[in-house]
Amino acid sequence: MTLQATSCRSCGAEILWVKTTKDKNMPLDAEPSGAGEFALEWEGEQAIARKVGQGYTGDRYTCHFVTCPDAKKWRRS
Repeated sequence: MTLQATSCRSCGAEILWVKTTKDKNMPLDAEPSGAGEFALEWEGEQAIARKVGQGYTGDRYTCHFVTCPDAKKWRRS
């Protein structure tokens, strides 16, 4: 299965919208990164982001809030 990348409304970067293990929406940078903290798992048609440790060898993704220069605009108090 694949996810359709969209653009961040603030910076224009390609992102993937996924669910967290707590059923919240989360944007991930579309390109995998060795420094990423999340792996994607599929539950039916839904991609779920799961936090992974150092020993994980698959594709790792970074939450876009970490890399977006405009993240503070979207942060909830």
